[in-house]
Amino acid sequence: MKVKIAIPIYLHGNPVNEAYDTVIRHYSKMPYDIHICGSEGELSRKFASKHLSEKVFYFEVSQKSFCQRSKGDDALRKKFNDSLATLGICDWYCLIGADDMVPQQTFDELVSLDSFKPIMAGVSSECPLYFFSKDCSIKVKLSYPALLLPGLNVFSKRAMQICEQRPYQLQGCETGAERYFFDAGTVVGLHGEVCTIKGDNVLNTIESIKSKHDWCDLSEYESNIIRKCYGLID
Repeated sequence: MKVKIAIPIYLHGNPVNEAYDTVIRHYSKMPYDIHICGSEGELSRKFASKHLSEKVFYFEVSQKSFCQRSKGDDALRKKFNDSLATLGICDWYCLIGADDMVPQQTFDELVSLDSFKPIMAGVSSECPLYFFSKDCSIKVKLSYPALLLPGLNVFSKRAMQICEQRPYQLQGCETGAERYFFDAGTVVGLHGEVCTIKGDNVLNTIESIKSKHDWCDLSEYESNIIRKCYGLID
């Protein structure tokens, strides 16, 4: 079973992004090839350089314009599709948000699935969704109906063939891909959780998330357990 991961990044001209660094380090510990896909030339390349290894690579992927809408636009969908295209041939094509982390166990479940069937997978929406910043830790329940949580989209070899290597075709990006494969294949929810880090100067802030979805604070104990698990604290 060959799994590869694409992580699209956009630095907004800032050479420092601790959230992205944490996410890339997290996935670098897993036994998969990782493609960091940036769009700001030398800035993105230099940012990625400290993470590069025999299994972590950098690819320049054009992004015509930066999207400020949570549902995405054509330029963002093209960047997502083009980032997946850098992965070449594999059994499972994974696109991961640059500030989103999921556990190894989520990928382990792919062993039980058939990559020759048209499958889109991700963390089930029944699983926990956590958001963290320097001074906030919350658990969120999505306000819109979806089978999968945001943060991780996995496409089988056959799924990529059916969509002609363009799983992101419909409005909504991640939710659009889910709608596409609800009709053209199968959508599979995996176990685990999604842990999202919100650093400084992000467009979709935790306050914005709180205004759109149901949420609750995590206890200090819960917060510290999860933060330690994902390398947010020692």
